[in-house]
This record gives sequence, structure tokens and C-alpha cells, in this order.
Amino acid sequence: ENSYSTPKDTFICDFLSEPTRVRDWNICGLPVDAFSTENGVIVTRTRRWPLMIDPQEQAKKWIINMEKNNKLAEIKVGQKNFMQPIETAIA
Repeated sequence: ENSYSTPKDTFICDFLSEPTRVRDWNICGLPVDAFSTENGVIVTRTRRWPLMIDPQEQAKKWIINMEKNNKLAEIKVGQKNFMQPIETAIA
């Protein structure tokens, strides 16, 4: 019989992320709490784009800061030339 026990304070984030990466996330604007860290792991580990409900725009700020080097552009529906950046991205 195999028995396996885990400590009660073990979180999935401990296995799926590195402390240095989490620190980088915090520097880029991710709040420093366990729930936000879990969400950060989900966002960075999934193969598809997760749905983010973000009333305080914390996730938006974090993603924009994380993707600065990749030239991420924020597009709003009401902005002038709304379709041009989308067409450029798809082409």
C-alpha cells in the first residue's frame, strides 16, 4: 500500500512556477497575493487565452508590462483607425 501525504501549506504554484518568475510578475504589476499568483500561473501556463474578468484593470496592467518587449498594442473599440492594427496583426 502506497501512502502519500502533502503538507497542508503546499500550493500548486510552488510546483508550476519559480520564485524569481513570480517576483518578475510582481514587479510588472501583478498583486502580491496567493490568488493573483495562482491566476498568473494559469495565464502563463495555458495554451489558450484565458478569459480575464478584470474590473480594476490589474491584469491588463500586468499583461501590458509583461509584453512591452513584444510590442503589445492596446486597441479600444472607439479609437480612430480601429481596424488598421488588427488587420496588420492578422496579415
